[in-house]
Amino acid sequence: MESTELDRRFGFRPGQVEELTGVRTRYYGDEFETAPYMGARAVSDALGRAGLSIKQIDALIAVSGTPAQLIPCTASLVLQEMGELDAGIAAFDVNATCLSFIAGLDAMAHLISAGRYHRVVLVASEAAAVILNPQHFESASLIGDGAAAIIIERAADQEPSRVTGSRLETYPRGIPSCELKGLGTTLHPNSSRKSSGDDNYFRMDGQNLFRLTYALMPAFIDRFLSESRQCPEDFDFLIPHQASGPAVRILLRRLVPAGHDEQIFLYLKDFGNVGAASIPLGIHFAIDRGKIKRGDRVLLVGTGAGLSLGAASFVY
Repeated sequence: MESTELDRRFGFRPGQVEELTGVRTRYYGDEFETAPYMGARAVSDALGRAGLSIKQIDALIAVSGTPAQLIPCTASLVLQEMGELDAGIAAFDVNATCLSFIAGLDAMAHLISAGRYHRVVLVASEAAAVILNPQHFESASLIGDGAAAIIIERAADQEPSRVTGSRLETYPRGIPSCELKGLGTTLHPNSSRKSSGDDNYFRMDGQNLFRLTYALMPAFIDRFLSESRQCPEDFDFLIPHQASGPAVRILLRRLVPAGHDEQIFLYLKDFGNVGAASIPLGIHFAIDRGKIKRGDRVLLVGTGAGLSLGAASFVY
């Protein structure tokens, strides 16, 4: 959907939605393009590019912020959609909302390092359009659908590739500013606490989220850099969660030296906020377009509902 269509919906002048959000285009799946459907195709594409089959994978981890259904986990539904009904591998979900990929990367890197797994697929598939209130400007103007899959494995001793740091922090005072109350077990049709129509839509207060992020992010970044013994100048490339134009600008002011905009990968304008798929999509696009080369040091950073802050770094 183009922002010009939203300009008309909300009675704005032409171009105003793009100016406010930084998004020109966002994509929505149809009723058949479910999260498992998109995730299965992302995994198949990743396996094909790597020359691997599902039999060479130890675990498939769905790192999505919007589960396809409560039971079973999205990871098993992705395997079903792939036709791998007897896959026999570990399959489970890691949900840290928009930071699910960073949380999954952190957890799986440690398990691979410990020898529990050798090769893992992380798949983020977001079909969030169905939970958007079309009359709520902030979410309807920012969020789109999409999926991406990343394969990680233990590097050989002589290879430089490795995860060099990660950190997650959560501040629950931010919960009311970004949540979906319904569609779970607390507000359920069988419960005495029935949900209203609005509870079944995603809601956000962008201004309050911006204020909280602005207040918390600088010290968080300092803690991450100190803990991982790195500094902004160490990184060749930054891939932020494509949350919104204002949110991304907070990160850039803190992490990117003036005049080094070529070190930042932004695609918010063309896809919008794709939730947990945002960062792995950024990795995919950056590699595919030759922005990241082997040996480059890459920083991932962003925010999620909770309010959560997250960062991870790796050598590609």
